Amino acid sequence: MKTRVIAAATAVALAAAQSALASTATAELSNLQIRLIDLDTGDGIAPSIVFANDQGGPFVAAESGTSWQHATDIHSGGAPFGSASSSVARGTDEASARLSGDPFAAAADVSVSAVSGEPGHYSASTVWLGDGGMYVTFALSPETRVVISGDADVSAMSTLDDPHAETWASVLFRLADYTGIGDVSADGVQVEQFGTGGAGPLPVSDARHLEISFENDSTSSAGGIFFGSVDASASSLDPVPEPASLALFGVGVLSLLGMRRRLSR
Repeated sequence: MKTRVIAAATAVALAAAQSALASTATAELSNLQIRLIDLDTGDGIAPSIVFANDQGGPFVAAESGTSWQHATDIHSGGAPFGSASSSVARGTDEASARLSGDPFAAAADVSVSAVSGEPGHYSASTVWLGDGGMYVTFALSPETRVVISGDADVSAMSTLDDPHAETWASVLFRLADYTGIGDVSADGVQVEQFGTGGAGPLPVSDARHLEISFENDSTSSAGGIFFGSVDASASSLDPVPEPASLALFGVGVLSLLGMRRRLSR
């Protein structure tokens, strides 16, 4: 009898420990700055950059739940790179996204996180920098260089022994000319972790400084496109959610950067 009680207590303890585990992904971008450098200080033209405001600011969103039942929270910053925040929670699933500060005057900070604790569930969060989408157009003054930089820190940890479990986090930058075809400058960092395969959780992380630049050396204004995305996803789904789901929001920018990821198996 005593042995059975001990065995039952052990099983309960193990179940509690397993339920406490949760796959997590986080991505942080600190000290985000947009700086202008005057390439001809004698031309009498002050350096300037104007980002389009067609969609009401950056896209900041979080989503949690299952592929058929989930909670979504979406906000915009009101102006390109404007501050906004979003968060949702559904059972053991949580997601949050935040953009705060001013990258033009001093610096801004971006953070996203996703937590999922059960098979068949997912959480995802994203901040599309700029103007409500994966890119924002801009006009740069003559003989001016724009530099966009920040310190990225990403991490992912899968705790589920499930062939469909996957966690990932990324921070991605890209600047291109107005055609958006040729890469002018790109930088990024990303991490990915699949199911545990019977082993214990194994966190992966990466952190480094990101910096890209775009130079207008002509005597007239030049148009360009900035792509910026900060994403986190923790999921255990087969199949993955529909493309409208936030768990896939980073795919467009990833493909633009030439980085391929498997979103399903």
